[in-house]
Amino acid sequence: MSRIPTTAILCVDDDPSVLDSLWIQLERNFGNLHLIESAESALEGLEVIDHLSEQGIGVLIIVSDWLMPGMSGGEFIERVKELYPNMRTIVLSGQADAEKLDDLISVGHVSSLVMKPWDETELVAAINNAMP
Repeated sequence: MSRIPTTAILCVDDDPSVLDSLWIQLERNFGNLHLIESAESALEGLEVIDHLSEQGIGVLIIVSDWLMPGMSGGEFIERVKELYPNMRTIVLSGQADAEKLDDLISVGHVSSLVMKPWDETELVAAINNAMP
């Protein structure tokens, strides 16, 4: 009988092909320990976190794009940290605002930056390093 995970890794990106790639890689590397969830916007990401929380599933790490329509990755991370101060976040981006990102890293809101296109080994290492 397989164990039902009580923790999750959430990927947030407005590009469905990026989410598909992330899901495949994270399922391969972490799927036996954690649920792998995704959202196509920051608002949807907040809804997923709330839904998982209602089910007793804690989101350990968020892997978030930086440039998204509506709420940006930076705004999303700040909002998440207001609601869930202990949640770890990784920014996955090809073009992040360096000054804003440095501010979020310096106050501990972002664990690391992984640049697009990413290498699976680098992404897995960043997630492992961010694990509580």
